[in-house]
Amino acid sequence: MDANSVNYVVRLDKTNTIYFKNITIQNDSLNRGCIIQARGGDKLKFSNCVLEFSGPAATGTSSLNKIIHVTNSYNPNSSVTTFYNSIEIDSCIFNNGYSAFDGSFTNTTCQIFLRNNTINNPSAYGVYSTSNGTFKILGNRFTMRNNGSNSSILIFNFESI
Repeated sequence: MDANSVNYVVRLDKTNTIYFKNITIQNDSLNRGCIIQARGGDKLKFSNCVLEFSGPAATGTSSLNKIIHVTNSYNPNSSVTTFYNSIEIDSCIFNNGYSAFDGSFTNTTCQIFLRNNTINNPSAYGVYSTSNGTFKILGNRFTMRNNGSNSSILIFNFESI
């Protein structure tokens, strides 16, 4: 498969009120980047899910290997950009990859709740964000890969935490 043709396992684009519960999604290919690529919408929620890079992808270090990557929706032919208002990730397990949660969006009203998650073995970041918004990070457990260049949480440009 061409690495540029599909860079996700699941892609959500301008979706409203999506709820994943008790589901396991794995990526075992070095040719795909994100497990979940979410590009704008209203509400996005994960509860009791297992999201992981497995097989050959488990030890990969590519910065494209993000478990959940959230960004704005953008259409160059339209002036409309869609932003998430609420992202909740509760009691999930994230295994491997470059980062478990990667947010890059500009909505200052977005509320991001990360509660009671287990983040295992990312090569760079547990939570990485260059986004505006409000983060609530409560009761999470981070076990980072021992490669000398990683951070459990790295957030820029936030409104409050």
